[in-house]
Amino acid sequence: MNQTKILIVPEYETQFGGTVLVADRTVSHTLTELGALPIYALDIRTYQEYAELSDGLLLLDGTLFHPFRYGGIVESFKELAGYRRMRDDIEFTLAEEFLKCKKPVFGIGRGALVLNTVLGGIPEKERSHVADPHFTCFTQNITLQANASLYEIRRLGDGLHPTSLSGERILSYTDDTGRLQGLLFRPDQAEAGGTEAYKSFLVELIKEAKDV
Repeated sequence: MNQTKILIVPEYETQFGGTVLVADRTVSHTLTELGALPIYALDIRTYQEYAELSDGLLLLDGTLFHPFRYGGIVESFKELAGYRRMRDDIEFTLAEEFLKCKKPVFGIGRGALVLNTVLGGIPEKERSHVADPHFTCFTQNITLQANASLYEIRRLGDGLHPTSLSGERILSYTDDTGRLQGLLFRPDQAEAGGTEAYKSFLVELIKEAKDV
């Protein structure tokens, strides 16, 4: 069976004086249940081989990347809490390579900001609460948790347009081809509808990856 291969970048954490990689089993299990084969990107030096081997790229949530990626400046050292240059380097490099190869790139939370920034967009530095927690995404009625704090986009990247909004705030986006999509919330941040929308998001990624 020729499985659709989805590339994922694991989280980098500092433990015991060194750097370890942390894999999100929920994502890999869901992809496997949907018939795809998750692959983890571990070495930036082989980014071209990863792009050639994989059918699509999934960028996950986490702490925000360094402001220099979008021409910003560091105003406080608190902005760099949890900053991992290795993760920044490999995600931005892979996103650019997958775009060059015209292969699907989907992002969740931080990952949606990475993709948006590669395309010339600008994120807000801080997470914030959504004024209206009720919105529709992938035909699902979503209700966010009262304390849900999400990343926000200040300016969308070239060729992107919003697919779900809360007031003027963008909660998901895509491009005209459907190969580039971003989701600004995780399923665990929703009281209702989050898991279904998240699964629909991954189904869409697999479908776009099969069509490449």
